[in-house]
Amino acid sequence: MHVADGMWKILDMGSLIFSQWTMLTVVLIRGLAIVWILGIIWVAKDANERIKSVVIQVAAILLATALGPLWVVIYKILRPPHYRKDLLLLNIMRAQVQSCPKCGEWNTLEHQYCSSCGKKIKQSCKECHSLVALTQEYCSNCWAPNL
Repeated sequence: MHVADGMWKILDMGSLIFSQWTMLTVVLIRGLAIVWILGIIWVAKDANERIKSVVIQVAAILLATALGPLWVVIYKILRPPHYRKDLLLLNIMRAQVQSCPKCGEWNTLEHQYCSSCGKKIKQSCKECHSLVALTQEYCSNCWAPNL
């Protein structure tokens, strides 16, 4: 009887160890599922903020769903560097300034000469005499060729 009691204790310990491993596996799988779902949500939100094309947004979300955390890392490397709203603000700012064709310095639209190198960046239109950037092909006032 003594041997049988010891055998049952070993079996009880084996089932205890098995149940602990099962519990640990369940916790790890749930944790991975949560990380996976959070990755999909993050990619969806970030793609909406950065990517204009809906098709590319959907592709990014589908890849996040299929590849999970691996795709989140790949997406972080491949995604556009700027948010769309930042690009809009940047384009608005660029509309109020012009770059010098010689040195690339940004100058306000009122400048006729570059504030950095002194190169002429605007000239008078031959027809209406309004100031036209050297980079413009036509006068924005009378549409005369700026040659």
